[in-house]
Amino acid sequence: AQLRAMAAAGLAFLAGLAVALLAPPAAAAGGLLPGGATPAFAVRSLDGDQFAFQPAAGKALVLHALDSTDAFSVAMWTSDFSLDSFLLDVAAGGGAEQAIYLMASFGGEAASNAAATAEVQWMQQRLQERAAALGWPPARVAEVLSLFAFAADAVGQWGGAAQWIPQTLALWPQNVTTLRVPGALSVPVTRLDGEYTVIPWPSEPSQGPATIVDLGNGCGSAAASAPAAATRHAAPGAAAGGGGAALLSFPSGADGRPVAPCTFAALGAVAQAANASVAVLFPIATKGAAQAASLAPAPQPGQFPPLAMPNCTSNSTSCAESLSIPLTVVSMAAGLRVRASLQDGASLEATLADVPRHAMELAVDHAGAARQVGWRKFATLRMLSWAAQFEGYNSRVAANLTRPATTVVAFGPTKMKGKEGVL
Repeated sequence: AQLRAMAAAGLAFLAGLAVALLAPPAAAAGGLLPGGATPAFAVRSLDGDQFAFQPAAGKALVLHALDSTDAFSVAMWTSDFSLDSFLLDVAAGGGAEQAIYLMASFGGEAASNAAATAEVQWMQQRLQERAAALGWPPARVAEVLSLFAFAADAVGQWGGAAQWIPQTLALWPQNVTTLRVPGALSVPVTRLDGEYTVIPWPSEPSQGPATIVDLGNGCGSAAASAPAAATRHAAPGAAAGGGGAALLSFPSGADGRPVAPCTFAALGAVAQAANASVAVLFPIATKGAAQAASLAPAPQPGQFPPLAMPNCTSNSTSCAESLSIPLTVVSMAAGLRVRASLQDGASLEATLADVPRHAMELAVDHAGAARQVGWRKFATLRMLSWAAQFEGYNSRVAANLTRPATTVVAFGPTKMKGKEGVL
């Protein structure tokens, strides 16, 4: 069911990208507009060498830059399903659909080269792990991974002939759903509505403000049964009812998902039973007490929980209770910060709002033109392979249009019955 949904999403994505292709080649101060001619460039790669790309040389390029401060971006790399389906797409491509994938990083909150190198090494390791997990022989793994290049420096620090890339990404903003808690934090969130069709999207243009009420451990029996448990960490005067924002923690494993039998659907049901208007969830690692004690706002790769594989769909018995409120997940560090503020007596309000941020993907087509990539609905790397497939299709269409047309005569001039002179 998920593959069907994602396939449909891919078609919608390609249709949107086709619209972008109609834009005439253009340039803008500090970056390119879609269709603009891209210059050749080179960046330092992980192996200490240079990755150089020459546009219009027979290959398309798809760039993805990890933003480790964005839960949606990191979710694409912590989800095995995201990586597996992406690698299968890459392996199935051939000919014009074969693209070069340049993987990079913004370097975290510090935007440093050291952080970028560490994050890109992690990305490379994740691709190697999942390629091996697919059961491919070593030669096949090497063949597929040869289509990838890994940049060592933070994208924002790319200079020289590559400077147009960070400038263009800044020029193509994408909306990032962000949880804003004045006085505590403002962090991008992982939206579970991207994986569960039964969970509604946040209201447009924003959800809130809503008073935050800490419901404690959403997977505990107390949180699900006793109304008093709903306010055991709440700020003075706060109430669970009245459309507040429910803050719930959940025990998680290494993958950041609720430990069975607890599910995201069950957590949403707890919040909905408390008459909350939105549920803000965060994991408490069952292993690594030192990590739980850390309140650092800047997460490292893998600390953000991935979007879960759907164990709750519209026709599943595990979704007996219909959910009518949006659910979102923040990092453990962010959740603990909010909880600590509430325990100190602070009264906090939460707002879910779309905030424009730099783009994280772009493509260079076979003709050397800049193309937009990405759709922040499903946290999947397949948006990159979909872009490569579309550029391959577009290249074949362009090639066919350059060939002489063949005229096929269905019938020649024939005298027809009717008025005189009509053929």
